[in-house]
Amino acid sequence: MIPSSARPVPSGEGHLTDDEDRSGRDALCRLAGAALAYPSTVELFGQGDKASDVYLIDDGMVKLIHIGENGQEMIVGLRASGTLLGSAAVITGEEYPVSAVTLIPSRLYRIPAAAFLQLMNINPVVSHYLLRQEGKEILAQLGQLSGFGLSAQQRLERLLEQLAQAVNNADGSRPIRLPLVLKQWELAQLVAVTPQHLSRLMKKMK
Repeated sequence: MIPSSARPVPSGEGHLTDDEDRSGRDALCRLAGAALAYPSTVELFGQGDKASDVYLIDDGMVKLIHIGENGQEMIVGLRASGTLLGSAAVITGEEYPVSAVTLIPSRLYRIPAAAFLQLMNINPVVSHYLLRQEGKEILAQLGQLSGFGLSAQQRLERLLEQLAQAVNNADGSRPIRLPLVLKQWELAQLVAVTPQHLSRLMKKMK
C-alpha cells in the first residue's frame, strides 16, 4: 500500500492557489522588511560575485548583463515587478552568472542568503512559491527564444510594450510615454538585430 504522502497527485491538483502564492511572497517580504528604493543604474550584484542576497522586485525594472570572455557586454534580459533575482545562485551556492542593474528607479526587497535558505527549508509554502517562480523564469527564457519566430518589428513592439508597462505602470487607461531607458545597442541586442536595422525599424514605426 502506497503511503498517502507518496501517492501521485491527480491531474489538476497540488497547484498553489493565488492566496498561497501571495502567502509565500508575503513571507519573503516580511523577512526582508521594508522595500528599499534604488535609483536607476545601481548594480545590485555583479557577475562572478558570491551569491549573498536575493532580491524581489516590488516595482520597477532590472536589466541582466553578461560579459563574455572577450570583455564584450551583452544585455540578456529584463526583469520587472514580481520577479526574484539571484535565488537560483543562492540555492545552488554558485556565483551570480550575470550582473543585475536597475534600469529605472525601482523598489526591491533585499533578503540575505542565509535567512532566505532558512525560510525556504522550514516553510513549505515559501518552497512551493520559489519553485513556481523558478518555473516562470524557465518559461520566460523559452518564451524569449520562441520570440525569435516573430518578425523583428513584432519583437521590437513586444519589447517596447513591456518597457512601457514597467515605466508607466500602464493599464491602458491613459496615454503612455516611454523615456529612453535603454541604449540603442541594448535594444538591438534584446530584439536580436543590428543597431542599423533597429534604426530602420524605429523610423518605420514612427
